[in-house]
Amino acid sequence: MRERFRLDVRLGPDEAVRRIEDAINARPKRALGLIKIAPEFVGVVREQEFEVWERRQHATHFRGRVRGRRSGSRVEGTLFLTRRSLTLMFVLFALFGVGAWGFAGLQGDPMPRALLAIPAGAVMIAVYLYTAARQRRALRVFFERIFADVA
Repeated sequence: MRERFRLDVRLGPDEAVRRIEDAINARPKRALGLIKIAPEFVGVVREQEFEVWERRQHATHFRGRVRGRRSGSRVEGTLFLTRRSLTLMFVLFALFGVGAWGFAGLQGDPMPRALLAIPAGAVMIAVYLYTAARQRRALRVFFERIFADVA
């Protein structure tokens, strides 16, 4: 699940990279100093390349670069799921399948229990897809806010 992102800004490449660094180094917004009330983005910036993710929901990352253009810069990159997340998803789905198989193999008629595993698996997939879409949306909004005044 990869998604391309591109944003043209009226800043030089160095200034655009500095804004990204400042945004990922900003103190998180908290209520009463304890409760996180906004996503906290962290990442790595090397020269004009960067990788950013949300601290607690880090399945989706944004890896990109800043390229100079005649009238400013272009921030471009890819939103993607990490290998660790894909591996974990595969393991969880495999364990779900093993559990459904064992549940269907209990004494009595296995057909109703086997049919119950299908909607349960669909619910798991729907929750996963919703969460991944929400993380991608949060990363897009993060970059749009950084450059809202110069996009």
